[in-house]
Amino acid sequence: MDSRFLLQGERTGDEFEENLRLTEDVDESNLENTRKEEEENLGVTEEDDEATTSKREFKVPLGYRFHPTAVELVEEYLMKKILRQLTWDTIKEINFYQLDPQQIPISEFEALKYGGEGRAYYFTSEEQKYVEGSRLMPRPFSNGYWKRCGGEIPIHNGIEIIGFKRRFVWEEVPKVEESKWKMTEYSVTPRFMEDLSQTNLANYVVCKVRDMSRYKKHFS
Repeated sequence: MDSRFLLQGERTGDEFEENLRLTEDVDESNLENTRKEEEENLGVTEEDDEATTSKREFKVPLGYRFHPTAVELVEEYLMKKILRQLTWDTIKEINFYQLDPQQIPISEFEALKYGGEGRAYYFTSEEQKYVEGSRLMPRPFSNGYWKRCGGEIPIHNGIEIIGFKRRFVWEEVPKVEESKWKMTEYSVTPRFMEDLSQTNLANYVVCKVRDMSRYKKHFS
């Protein structure tokens, strides 16, 4: 079974502590150790439509959820998306930075049998991002912004740095209560883009967004 899918019942309460680092990094080392052993048991099916024959769907038992490690997100999804070699249609592309959290179609991701309640993943173009200091600003006249929490965290595969992740929390303006929206942005290293011989490839990032009010309640 591919480690991108974790049995719902195996989650521990520590994942859902208020500390953002704990909620993000739990069990990644275990996922890496078991990934190869579980891959052989994962069944996949090719779509019949000629226009989508290059895309495949995961076929997994009920109760399993899509939960890739940071390394898997970068190497198996993000790099392949940039290189136009992605064969899995699990993560959709949206104009993430142009949306308030309430407009992000999390329900569509949850509707998938491998989706997780209150959590979703999306590709979005790096070029759509507008940065102002430690803030990611959506479109004009938005009711808030994504505030960065801490600096860049390198993503290692062995001794090699393959990407970075940055953590954000949604801040409403004016601030009324503690934000329930958190997001982690995954990117490849600048060197990866510089080493590409094809200059017409777009640079993407993966945004993992969570509605913490539902995310923690579901697993409590």
